[in-house]
Amino acid sequence: MDALSGDRPFAIIERVVTASHVRGLGFGAALMRHAEETAMSRGALKVMLSSNTRREEAHRFYERLGYDGEGSRLFKKYL
Repeated sequence: MDALSGDRPFAIIERVVTASHVRGLGFGAALMRHAEETAMSRGALKVMLSSNTRREEAHRFYERLGYDGEGSRLFKKYL
């Protein structure tokens, strides 16, 4: 990816969901921490994630974990 993007190696996280009855118990944070640690162990210097624009509660969760979505918008095209 380095040669194609001109950027440092990164990881992408998609479709993070926890069951509503266990939200707030730390499972989502543990899952994200594990994903970040796995990405770092494979040489990634940043993590990017996508989230549906309507999932405002999820956005607050990601912000509490240190993610910054300000001014960002992800575009994708399935091939």
